[in-house]
Amino acid sequence: MRLRELTPIIWTKDLQETADFYAKVLNFKLDNLDLELGWGHLSRGGVQIMIALPKDEEFDTTSFTGSFYIYVNGINELWEDINENVKVCKPISNLPYGMREFSIYDNNGYRLQFGQEESD
Repeated sequence: MRLRELTPIIWTKDLQETADFYAKVLNFKLDNLDLELGWGHLSRGGVQIMIALPKDEEFDTTSFTGSFYIYVNGINELWEDINENVKVCKPISNLPYGMREFSIYDNNGYRLQFGQEESD
C-alpha cells in the first residue's frame, strides 16, 4: 500500500464566492461545482482543492490552524499577478532556509503559502 496524493477539502459558507476566488484570483481551473450538492473541485498544475458546504458538522468560521503550502515555479510572477487582489499575510521575501515565499489569506481566511527554492 502507498499513499498517492493529498487533496484538502475546505469548508466554506459561500461555495460560489470560494470557487470564484480560486478560479478568478488564483487562476485555478474550476473542474466541478455543484451548488445543490454543496461541493466543488478546482485544480491548477499538480494542486487540487475541494470546497464544500459543511453538512452535519457545526461550522461558524474557519478553524484550520495551519496553512496550505504550495510549491511553485515563477513565484515572482505569481506574486505580481495576485498581491494587489488578496489579503497578504506575509509579503514575498527570501528566507534563511533557502526558500522565497509569501503567504495570503483566501476569501474564507484560510492561509495559503507559496514557495520556491531560491536556486530555481
